[in-house]
Amino acid sequence: MKVKRLFFILFFLSLFTVHCSLFTVSAWAIFEERPSSARAWGMGGAFTAVADDSSAIYFNPAGLGQLKMIELSGSYTMLYGEKDLEYKLGNLALPMGRLGTIGLATTNYGHRKLREDAYIFSYGRKFTFEKQDIYLGGNAKYLRLEIETVGKEFDYGGDLGLLYKLLDGKLSLGLFGGNVNTPHIGDDLPQRYAGGIAYRPDPDLILAVDYHYEKQEKEEDDEFRLGLEYHWLKYLFLRSGVANNPGRWMVGWGLRNRFLSFDYAYLPHHNLDETHLGTLTFRFGGPKKRKEEKPPIVEIEEVPVEEVPVKEVPVEEVPVKEVPVEKPEEIEKPEVVPVPEEKVVPISSITEASIGQKVTLKGKIMSVRIFKKEKGRTLELNDGTGSIDVLIWKELYESLLYRQSLVQGMPIQVSGRVASYKDKFEIKLKKPSDIQILETELVPIGKITEASIGQRVTIKGKIISVRVFKEEKGRTLKIDDGTGSINVVIWKDLYESIPERESLVQGTSIQVSGQIGSYANELEIRPKDLSDIQIIEIEEEVSIPEEEVEVPVKPERVVEKININTASRTQLETLPGIGPVKALAIIAHRPYERIEDLRSVPGIGAKRYEVLKDLITIEPEKVEEPEEEPPGTEILILPPEETP
Repeated sequence: MKVKRLFFILFFLSLFTVHCSLFTVSAWAIFEERPSSARAWGMGGAFTAVADDSSAIYFNPAGLGQLKMIELSGSYTMLYGEKDLEYKLGNLALPMGRLGTIGLATTNYGHRKLREDAYIFSYGRKFTFEKQDIYLGGNAKYLRLEIETVGKEFDYGGDLGLLYKLLDGKLSLGLFGGNVNTPHIGDDLPQRYAGGIAYRPDPDLILAVDYHYEKQEKEEDDEFRLGLEYHWLKYLFLRSGVANNPGRWMVGWGLRNRFLSFDYAYLPHHNLDETHLGTLTFRFGGPKKRKEEKPPIVEIEEVPVEEVPVKEVPVEEVPVKEVPVEKPEEIEKPEVVPVPEEKVVPISSITEASIGQKVTLKGKIMSVRIFKKEKGRTLELNDGTGSIDVLIWKELYESLLYRQSLVQGMPIQVSGRVASYKDKFEIKLKKPSDIQILETELVPIGKITEASIGQRVTIKGKIISVRVFKEEKGRTLKIDDGTGSINVVIWKDLYESIPERESLVQGTSIQVSGQIGSYANELEIRPKDLSDIQIIEIEEEVSIPEEEVEVPVKPERVVEKININTASRTQLETLPGIGPVKALAIIAHRPYERIEDLRSVPGIGAKRYEVLKDLITIEPEKVEEPEEEPPGTEILILPPEETP
């Protein structure tokens, strides 16, 4: 990721070389666009589709709807270092939750002989149409020009803005129209139109492109702008941008934390002195975290207990008559009232008002990102109504036994508090119980295609072949469910951890979960841990019906019965008709409360049960020692008969 970021930075820096042949001299006209925000102009003025702070008033008022905290900002510059060309700005943004955001701004430019003042009322709000976020906004402006030798004149202007977000906020499109009503002060003021695209390949990088078109009476002009912002260190941001009319390049930096930021932009000129622009911003307010109320501690006053003398009474012995004890009736257990589960809310219902509240969400993992030098994971969760990031810090992530299953396509349920980071909602988890893996729906193998690669699925079918691969480093099972077949790759470490691995043979029905991959143009499923593989049914070892199997056995020859609850596989294989597969099946169905429960094991039919029932037990049986023979009696030891 660092290499990719460096590539983007070098790419944009290489664009700066074009300014050498494009520079032209520009002169500021009445109420023309001037540098108004150090952050925006550090990005070359390509801010139409970004517009995520209070300076959105000047670039695209629709962007005010993105703000979640109150912002108070001030900017100052002297154009080309000239004292008479002072430009001062102040702006305030007041978010009101679902009602949108109100913005107020004032600008002052010039000196005592020529002075421009503007007072702006702005408004922006988010609207959701078919699960897509659209922001609309506008400005109402009071414009006043004062010339010492001529007098004063004023008029009113209006601006409109639109912002549309795609790909869960990674891509945004912006449109802006300035002075759409063509205000008139001496002459008609220029109408300005802009369109922009901003892309965030990751949370620390913004790439922006703008096209600006200006029209004043019969004159027309246009301009392209490119800009980037890179979050380099914890509080440090680097910016750069270029524009072609007039040709110029701009750089800037910023220091920012949650409540305070300072931004600086450097705007050079090939004929005049450079322009330095600084912006100071304060942020405050926002939803407060709820404090958990502790129950009041009630002090219990100790009351002295009077001792009561106890008189001893002699107890007469009463003859006890033995009465047969009947089996006590089972006492009804008190009904356990289940604790109500937290209500699952749709992701689309989460707003700024939800910040600090604890919510429960359910959905599928769309992507997994490692953040902050492998200090944790960010899961992108989607429930069909929207997406949100789920934050899992390293300590919590490593405590999850099933963390390897947290991959794309896995359905999960999470509970945590809503927070906001870089104007994006996220859920913060605190303990392992805050995240649960949900049961997955079975996917027909026939529906798995190359488009499914990378997703996690669960299939169920019968093993039709088993192959050993790569010097016995694993197994490849071919699974068929009637709709198609697919390979399941089990590496050696996982294979050897499966207790019933000897049952993974042709004919066994299993359920497998894992990520879909491709090898040698064949699709395959790759389970990661023991819980991803479940043996459903083991095919009988012999193909003839159980009713036809008759094994002559003399039960009286068995001195000790086999305990089917504790016996090893080797001990179970000493029973007639029980091979390795059936022995594993008996172990898999433990514990047994009655001997008759053995009939629930696949492959144990009625005939075979009749043969086994006298040879097995569920409790250890004591072996009686032979009685001593009277002296002088010879004991004849006969060889045991062979039992087939």
